[in-house]
Amino acid sequence: MQYDAPVTTSEFSTFLTATSLTDSTTAAISTLLNLDTATSVNLASWDGVNALEIPTGQTGTTDVITGTIAGARGDLVTLNVTADVAAAKAIILDSQANLSVNITPTVATDGAADVSAQARIAVSADATATTQFLLTTGSGDDVIIVNGDQNNFIDAGAGNDTIITGNGNNTVIAGAGNNNIITGTGNDTIVLSGTNHADVVNAGAGFDVVQLDGSVADYSFTAGNNFNVNLTGAQTASITGAEFLTFASTTGTETVVLAQTEAEASALRLYDGLLGRDADLGGAQNFTSLVTAGTSLTDIANQFVNSDEFVNLSTLAPINTLYNELLGRTTGADGGGLQTWQALLANGGTHADVAIGIVGSPEAVAHNDNVIVLHGAV
Repeated sequence: MQYDAPVTTSEFSTFLTATSLTDSTTAAISTLLNLDTATSVNLASWDGVNALEIPTGQTGTTDVITGTIAGARGDLVTLNVTADVAAAKAIILDSQANLSVNITPTVATDGAADVSAQARIAVSADATATTQFLLTTGSGDDVIIVNGDQNNFIDAGAGNDTIITGNGNNTVIAGAGNNNIITGTGNDTIVLSGTNHADVVNAGAGFDVVQLDGSVADYSFTAGNNFNVNLTGAQTASITGAEFLTFASTTGTETVVLAQTEAEASALRLYDGLLGRDADLGGAQNFTSLVTAGTSLTDIANQFVNSDEFVNLSTLAPINTLYNELLGRTTGADGGGLQTWQALLANGGTHADVAIGIVGSPEAVAHNDNVIVLHGAV
């Protein structure tokens, strides 16, 4: 781009199209900078070391910084982040070198935009969150530290990257490399792109979503002893602090819920057992919150049984239906089980009581692979 005059949105959009950025990240930048409605963009060029180069005649705070950082593959380049750099809404960098970026953005909250739908994200941890700061880097093995409580969108590109964020509701796109991602207390969405590599994620507090490529069947799951889960298969990942996994493939999206307790797991297995589908994000958040607040599993089961989505048990053989739905059987209850639950109903129990009694059984746990119980340190 020429720097002898302010840059129009059309010129900047043409520049974005010519970059190696994915369409989804380009769309996220466009949304954050309001390129559809603005006529010009306050832009600066940066080499990572010297002062920003600003187009002649441009006034006001720089909205977006672009730059190709010099350095060969394997070189370490520590960026000189000044106050002018930290004030930008978006920083778009390209380099083969290993970049070290430590930044505390100072963007205003009124500069926020909802970019969650623009990214290659199947399920966002917080679809209402608005992004205030965006950073992309190149193909080196980068170390990216973004401090503060603003909501960040970080696309680290390829390479073996380390990405650390503060306590906002962050979106982190980790590229095709062996990545280490640490996020804070917000509701974070972390996308582990590609296959045949290993990632380590510590999502911190909050209700966090980690997205992987492929289907659930492509992975094996092992629950660790520090509220973490290890995945092997299409790629390898060690994930701590996440509550919800999504698996994105050409055929759709599957989910696995990471329950913190057996009670949470029993509540969430009702999705597959009674409704015949994976838990959705909002439902998983709602029912885990109810369990944490002390709501009984029977009351939670009643919400499922009485929902419009569930089949009308009054027109079916209720106990046999629950056995088939929750255990994957086709023949209903065995004789002893049928008598036990009939006696419970005769003495004032409900179909919700029956559902909870069945869903916590070893057979139900073995049948349902969409809920994993995590364990604390032993």
